[in-house]
This record gives sequence, C-alpha cells and structure tokens, in this order.
Amino acid sequence: MNFNDRLKKAQKLWKEARKKAGESSSFESEIPDGKYLAKLRSATMGESNNSGRLQVCFEWEILDGEYEGKRAFNYQGLETEDNLTYLGRDLLRLGLPVPEDLTDIQEVLDQCPGMISRITLKTKGEFQNLYIGKMINTDDESNVRTTARGADS
Repeated sequence: MNFNDRLKKAQKLWKEARKKAGESSSFESEIPDGKYLAKLRSATMGESNNSGRLQVCFEWEILDGEYEGKRAFNYQGLETEDNLTYLGRDLLRLGLPVPEDLTDIQEVLDQCPGMISRITLKTKGEFQNLYIGKMINTDDESNVRTTARGADS
C-alpha cells in the first residue's frame, strides 16, 4: 500500500480522532501561570501513560476568574525517595496524614475530593508545575466566596 492509500485509510479514523483530541484539550496547559483558587476533584493512583511510572494524579478545578471550570493536574511519582518526599509534603499541605505504610495511601487519597486551596501554576521548560498553597476552610462558605473574589490568601 503506498503513502496516499495509507493516508486515505487513516482519513476514515480522523473524524473520531479529532473529536477525542478536542475532548482531551483540558489536559493541555490552557491555563497561564499564576495563582488560582481551586477545588481538588480527585486524587488517584495509577501509571503514567508515557513512562509507565507509578504515580498519584491530582485533578483540580479552577473556581475563580477567567479560567473558572478549567482543569489543572499535578502528578507525584511513587518510585523514588524524592518522589515520595514531594507526595508527603503535598499531603501535609492538604492537612492529611502521611501514612506509615505506603499501601494505605489510597485511604488517605480518598479524603481529598472537595478540598479547596490556592494553587500556583508555574512553567519550567516545557512543563507546567502545580504547587499547593494555603488550604481554604470550606466549612466557612463566606471564606470561600471572599477568597474567590480575589482576597489574598
């Protein structure tokens, strides 16, 4: 099969692929560097699609400003001492316990959804990093609203 025939065959798949690519666009860095109020939607363990490394994926939803509703992600590896140190620090920033036994980590991660924090997005090279800042007390609804309007945290 020559090049053009192969391209025509691929064309049949292109329509659905374009649709799927559009659905995953929230995964790309559409949010500029800066500080945002965000809600932690999920914290799940899995493997990196690219490298196969064991990691935790934190999915955040921006709650304020022009990018409200957009999703931001950060990933913490589980395979090196440095990776685990960063994960432990993130858990402490979230006000969560650092379990004695790593096999108990999912129980801790299950407590994450719904937490609200001021996050910072900062690009280094080709990657955008997400840093967890001050946690916002969600028991005080007015505190969340004041913070979302731009009060400095």
